[in-house]
Amino acid sequence: MKRMGLDLTFSAPKSVSMQALVAGDLAVTRAHDKAVHCAMEQVEKLAETRKKIQGKSTREQTANIMMGKFRHEMSRAKDPPLHTHAVVLNMTQRTDGAWRAISNEDIFRVQHQIEAIYKAELAKELQVIGYDIRLVDDKGNFELAHISRDQIEAFSGRSKVIEEALANEGKTRGTATTLEKKIISLTTRPRKDERDRDIVKQYWVAKSLALNTDYGARSCLDGRDYASSDSTGVTKNTDR
Repeated sequence: MKRMGLDLTFSAPKSVSMQALVAGDLAVTRAHDKAVHCAMEQVEKLAETRKKIQGKSTREQTANIMMGKFRHEMSRAKDPPLHTHAVVLNMTQRTDGAWRAISNEDIFRVQHQIEAIYKAELAKELQVIGYDIRLVDDKGNFELAHISRDQIEAFSGRSKVIEEALANEGKTRGTATTLEKKIISLTTRPRKDERDRDIVKQYWVAKSLALNTDYGARSCLDGRDYASSDSTGVTKNTDR
């Protein structure tokens, strides 16, 4: 089977998603976009392909990719998960001008480092625009300091479904392999339907108010503009 491309997904912490999509702080969404861009710059540097020199197979580091970024703002469980799919097409250009398939072993090998770059850049950008963060583990995962654990859990329906399914297999997110988590995600996901986006976003606002969630001075919960700049979920960033 031919490999058409590679999907790298960058997911913001739940509290960051809430601040961006429920409170409507577009600066938070821009911070997410910038962090994704920074991480993908590192991915591009790793791009390489194979070529033959005098009949011998070798590798050429091309450092160029064809990529589309697709930012999504609603989960199948109707939660607010700010995340971006960076889809890298299986093609790169050699110095001789020829387009060839990407040898992506190095990209797979450093996926955890790429995710760490995204998290670090996002944390930095959020602090630049005035938010305090709190670390939740020793792996660089964090949340916004002003949003409580209970408030986060209330907007994490999809995560609960996956965690319950893992528990039924005697696993946790920490002990399950990447493949096991992908399979659980595939087998538990309902059909995606985003036809009622505006109604769902109004529900998010009402739910936040009921939970006494204080999003701070940057909140737009008065109804003027709580929708993200990318309310359609369509890509805004297409890079080579």
